[in-house]
Amino acid sequence: VILPMWAISVLVTYYLGVSWFLISLALLIPNIIVSFFIAKFVTMPFVKIFGKLDKEVNTNASLAGKVGKVRLPVSPGKIGQAEVMHNATPILLNIIAAGETNIGVGHKVLVIHYDQEDKTYLVEPYDE
Repeated sequence: VILPMWAISVLVTYYLGVSWFLISLALLIPNIIVSFFIAKFVTMPFVKIFGKLDKEVNTNASLAGKVGKVRLPVSPGKIGQAEVMHNATPILLNIIAAGETNIGVGHKVLVIHYDQEDKTYLVEPYDE
């Protein structure tokens, strides 16, 4: 949005010779509206690309049984994060500990279940 706004501002100032602050301020609202439309059309091709990437990663059930490493600590009632390898790609998951356990950074965890409602994974400590 910022790049089209800047380009429109420069072009309007140059071609119309706008040098008064109040006129520039009055042209700001149409500039914002036009910039939003330009940004929308410029970014539309990326929607399909990111949609396909999201479908590949969104296989939540296939992550059950995977082992990961805690990146943000998790405690009862608090959400943490763990990194799990999926198809040779590291994925950060929002996790909740099973039971009343605290799991610190660097510990290994086993992904048990995906909670669709909370969009979190239930994990338990994993010892090899």
